[in-house]
Amino acid sequence: MILWQILATATFASMGLVFVIYIGYYLYILRLLKNKSKQQVNIDFRPKITIIVPTYNDAETIEDKLLNLIEQSYPTDMIDVLLIDSNSKDETVNKVRKFMVSYPEISMKIIVENERKGKSEAINKALSTVDPQSEIVVMTDANAFLNRDALERIVSCFSCPQVGAVVGRQIIPSTDNSNEALSETAYLSFYQKMREGESIIDSTPIFDGEFSAYRTRVIRDKKIREDLNADDSQLATIVRREGYKAVIEPEALFYEALPTNRQSLRIQKVRRGQGLARLFWYNKDIMFKTSYGKFGSVILPINFFMHIISPFLVFSTIILAIMSILFYVFQTGQLVLPAIFLFLVLTMGLIDRILPTKTKTLSIGLTFVRYQLILLEGIIQLLRGKSLHKWEKVEKTYVKQGL
Repeated sequence: MILWQILATATFASMGLVFVIYIGYYLYILRLLKNKSKQQVNIDFRPKITIIVPTYNDAETIEDKLLNLIEQSYPTDMIDVLLIDSNSKDETVNKVRKFMVSYPEISMKIIVENERKGKSEAINKALSTVDPQSEIVVMTDANAFLNRDALERIVSCFSCPQVGAVVGRQIIPSTDNSNEALSETAYLSFYQKMREGESIIDSTPIFDGEFSAYRTRVIRDKKIREDLNADDSQLATIVRREGYKAVIEPEALFYEALPTNRQSLRIQKVRRGQGLARLFWYNKDIMFKTSYGKFGSVILPINFFMHIISPFLVFSTIILAIMSILFYVFQTGQLVLPAIFLFLVLTMGLIDRILPTKTKTLSIGLTFVRYQLILLEGIIQLLRGKSLHKWEKVEKTYVKQGL
């Protein structure tokens, strides 16, 4: 076997391993979702809740965010709103204080930090001040807007005593019709289905801090790692370690727009990816432990592979593929096969552009590869000593939708 054949074999082996694990897991998830029955919850469950809103230079959206919260179908007399501001340089704090004066009937307070140390430290500080009488802690970002019944739906899940954490489902506003938004929507749907399936199997470890909720007595005295990021997923994993389930409620909808440009989106994804990679690395001690059920034996190992091992395999596959093509041309002197391969890719790309969003398989595939490389970038930055837990704010176009 000559060198290009060895390289081509290695390419297909690496690509095949990634393909089998991802597609196999996804098909398993789809089978679970097809046969699932709706979990019975008490929609009239109305405990006292505390809503934590971390802020940093959110003057543009904070008033609309607070209105969004008090206009929820959930009774306002059962809500405490706690804002934790990380030393904003704009009018965020002043606008919050004016809002508090305008709505004195709403239980609301704000903690202002003297310096910005990162979102995770702010959340730890906020959790330590939550009233123990609040049974549920809800966390939501200042730029995420909730459906009017979102609070009601997410809190009702806690009527099941085994549930300790619940995450809502993100919707990218329909006003954003960019290629990035279309690809992100399709890719987001893929991962949301995985979260639904993992919630059926046991628990899902990946949460969105834009809108998530936790049983107060489970997390109030716990500390998340302040140098880690992924604070939402940290809390979900803590909940599972404590013996409770962490699940998604797909009907608890929130809307958050994408960053305004590709560079901002990349920065956001690198930061998030690094946090998740660190999360799974630091929780590797419970993988394959029977005491954690299928969360330890199936879900954590699969997610460990997807967020730590898979990025290196995907990168290696790309390098091996390029090398195999180059050595093929060098050793055989033929350009026919590379030309056919390039023609097929270009043809698929043209076809992909005219297909409906949900069938843009090439776009989804390219988005997958891009995100794997983003994960790899985050891991490499971490290995070089650059932690992204204290991040710069990215610009977004704010859209209030579905309220």
